[in-house]
Amino acid sequence: MPFCPHCGREVGEEATYCARCGSRLREAGGERMPSVAGGTEGEPRAEATLPPVEGPRVPVAPPPACKVARRRWVYPVVGGMVILLAAAAVLLALFLAGGRGMSLQEYKERAGNLHGEAGESLAELGLEMEEIAGSLSGSEDPEQIEDALAEMEGLLDECLAAVREARNGLQGMRPPKEAESLHREFLDFYGECELAFAEAGLFFTYSRELISAMVGGYAKLTRFLTGDMATEEDIYRAMGALEEYYSDSLKELQAVQPPGGLEDFHRRFLETWNGISPVIADLRMALANQDPAKLASAESGLERWQSGMSLLAGELESRFDEVSDELMNLGEKGADLEGELMAL
Repeated sequence: MPFCPHCGREVGEEATYCARCGSRLREAGGERMPSVAGGTEGEPRAEATLPPVEGPRVPVAPPPACKVARRRWVYPVVGGMVILLAAAAVLLALFLAGGRGMSLQEYKERAGNLHGEAGESLAELGLEMEEIAGSLSGSEDPEQIEDALAEMEGLLDECLAAVREARNGLQGMRPPKEAESLHREFLDFYGECELAFAEAGLFFTYSRELISAMVGGYAKLTRFLTGDMATEEDIYRAMGALEEYYSDSLKELQAVQPPGGLEDFHRRFLETWNGISPVIADLRMALANQDPAKLASAESGLERWQSGMSLLAGELESRFDEVSDELMNLGEKGADLEGELMAL
């Protein structure tokens, strides 16, 4: 077996170039080149050292990095960051709530300030209600009554705003352990106040509509019955105006929405109010026909109507007193809670 004359590797009989070093094995005429000295054909020889190959070097790219292995550390790092951010958000929320680490003295001061401002509004409401109720006693001026009830509604709105502000402030606090029970009582108290003031406001608005209609109707009816009307035409004109007033006011009262619990009262009020219509009709016929029987019927019907309206007015006044007492009781309850707070 022939060998390469340069590197000594075995080559094929017909090979022209060495498969190991790439050297030419045959001359241009096709004759095989002699082997390296010391080697004979058919006999292996020692490895020869090749001279360095001249020429430009081809850069070899490094093997690609393993992307999967590189990403293994990403997941625990991201998970840790999420946990840290969540913990920071919780701590920030507690800090903004103002309750973390609050001492008893700090709680008493902050809760006392909030409760004191609301208590001043409650006390002012009680005094104003007593004064307004006194001015309404025996009043027959519909404008005065409307103004007084509208003033009450305004006072209730102010108190409602003060109560909501106090409740929102207390909800943003985290009391110390020894004040937790009282803190819950405060929140329940202001929730009760908010509901009571809202209901009282609806009742005063409803009462204003009814009382204004009643006082106005009484005034017009009294002027008609006691007025100095010289001619029959004057009487019919006054009667027409009276009938128109009661008809229009009935439509307005039918559109009024009664507060909860007063639906039956409102129905009876509308029925009684509309009872003036047959009275006016009897008066008209009595005057037109000079009929004493119709006149007597009208007088009897007017007495029944006035009696029925007086009963309804008494019911409304009683309900007014109940609402006022409920608001007064809330003021007393608030004062008791303030005493408990100071005693902590």
